[in-house]
Amino acid sequence: MALLSRRRGKAGAPRLVPELDDEALADVRKLVSGPPRGAWQADNNVAAVEELLREPGQDADRRTHRLTTLAEHAGGTARRWRKTHPQNPDALVLYAWSWLATVRAGGEAGDAAYRDLDAALEDCRQASLLRPEDGAAWIAALGILREQRRPWPEIEPVWNELRARDPWNRQAHLEMLGYLSPDECGSRTAERDFVSSVSSTAPPDSPVAALPLEAELRRYRRNLDAGGAASVTADESWRQPVMAEFLKQAQVNWTRPGFLVHAAVLADLNLLAYALVHTANPPDATEVFRRIGGVVAPWPWNIDGDPVERFTLWHQKFAGEPQR
Repeated sequence: MALLSRRRGKAGAPRLVPELDDEALADVRKLVSGPPRGAWQADNNVAAVEELLREPGQDADRRTHRLTTLAEHAGGTARRWRKTHPQNPDALVLYAWSWLATVRAGGEAGDAAYRDLDAALEDCRQASLLRPEDGAAWIAALGILREQRRPWPEIEPVWNELRARDPWNRQAHLEMLGYLSPDECGSRTAERDFVSSVSSTAPPDSPVAALPLEAELRRYRRNLDAGGAASVTADESWRQPVMAEFLKQAQVNWTRPGFLVHAAVLADLNLLAYALVHTANPPDATEVFRRIGGVVAPWPWNIDGDPVERFTLWHQKFAGEPQR
């Protein structure tokens, strides 16, 4: 199957686009989302997924984006690929990630699901042996260990192996942020120290550029969920000097053509647009919305309700003509 151009502009009414601006991923996701009609189509789906994951070559960021997106939509293809090609590291990693996505979505629960996560963890180990230089297996393993709430001595060596291969992987840092949060196995201090350490060393145009904003949004949601005074004063966090300066710089730099080039740029711009409309100067979001176009990421708009409705409301207010 010949894959089309990696990127494609998105126009029209705001809508949820899991693949963001990756055209090839969009084509394959649509292909594998439904049940296959016969073995021939199932094999064709496997071939399409295999080519999609091979195409980025050494672009680990793009491969991770494609793996995590497909994991939520291609469970049947992942199972067939793993069964027919058990020595293919991409097949092993995609299957492990798809099972993790199923558990996180609530599709499986209980002891049986977690035993299967152990099996998925073994697939990650096998994939890491088959392709030692690749970080994808280690990211999937990190996600599984996080889901199982394993202790830090089991997390740390996986994190170290991952950082040695792909030091600024966006998905890996989101997994660690979740693990270190007070909602899971960490604390506010651990979360804050992690973000501070990453922000002080990562290049400003790296795939983890939005990590401080992601952490602030998670704290913001926790405050809203807490109710009472914490909920009433939640918006004040966007006007604190450090965050206000971060948003100011991001509004200028992230909308510059070519400054951010990682696969999830549009998802990060959704984070920025949401934060800006909650500040004292929401018109600053205008250029951000224009850069996003109509690509809606569920998070963080789902904090306030239906993500497409909330995005559309603000997009129409600050980005010119209403979308049709």
